[in-house]
Amino acid sequence: MPSEFWLAAAPDLRGRARISSQPTHNNLMIHQRSGLILAFVFQAFLSQALAQSPQLIGIGQFPATVIDHTGLSEKLSNGAPHDRLGGISAIDYTGGDNQYLVLSDRGHDDGETAFQCRMHSIRITIDPLASDPVKLDLLASQLLRDSQRRPFVGESSQLHASQNFGHRLDPKGLRIAGQDQLLICEEYGPRILTFDRTGTQVGSIAVPADFQIERPAASKNEENRNNTTGRAANKGLEGIAISPDGNTLTCVMQNVMLQDGRRDEDGKPTGNHCRLLQIDWHTHQSRQFVYRLDDPKHILSEILAISATESLSGNWI
Repeated sequence: MPSEFWLAAAPDLRGRARISSQPTHNNLMIHQRSGLILAFVFQAFLSQALAQSPQLIGIGQFPATVIDHTGLSEKLSNGAPHDRLGGISAIDYTGGDNQYLVLSDRGHDDGETAFQCRMHSIRITIDPLASDPVKLDLLASQLLRDSQRRPFVGESSQLHASQNFGHRLDPKGLRIAGQDQLLICEEYGPRILTFDRTGTQVGSIAVPADFQIERPAASKNEENRNNTTGRAANKGLEGIAISPDGNTLTCVMQNVMLQDGRRDEDGKPTGNHCRLLQIDWHTHQSRQFVYRLDDPKHILSEILAISATESLSGNWI
């Protein structure tokens, strides 16, 4: 299945589509479906008088067979080539030349392979008047590595770092913080990690203990069965946002945490209340909020800050 980019935009005064990471212009939301298909909506925030309903411009697509630039030539344990672009879980604007960073998630077969986690640089060129209005170009790929340069892997059984690999990682949210730092949130911990632009981890930001589970396991069912508090299996930190003033980080949990919901007949956690974690960038002091889902089957997939007190969230139905 290909990775698809569905784009919509409201035109500016000159009738051209605009893309910007600034809240006074068109902003980006991401919505993930089945790990491979992504829907991007650009919503105008020029002013209340000029705001228009988004209109579909076109669809950009990376074929399912596209090869990334990691240089990984071997095959994974399931026989899939290791250098496939794969699914995309997050995106952020670099600030120029229509270039974006995109984040791959944990890879093939729901955490069953030693897929080395990675990010990519892409260019999205939009010309609403062209016969092919959305053009995508893959520019570069970089592996995500720990501070000892060991690649992180998406394999759920890699609970701890080994000689060759870092601990397991399921990257979900990405934000560019300044010229030389990246913030990535992930589901397994859940964790918030800081990276340099080469993809090497340089630090972390503490996540409160009530988000953690006491008994990690390779199996999702085992994790849910053996824990009563913390994130549900495969439903950790799904998105991260930085306020325009750079002072506040806000992260969203994908779904209900174990202590906040109930168990269905199969023992899976379910509920309407998701947590939002807000962290002061300078002091790392945190506070929490509740996001109420309209339906327990819904999940949160992304968040984008548009002011110090307002955010847009992506709700997967």
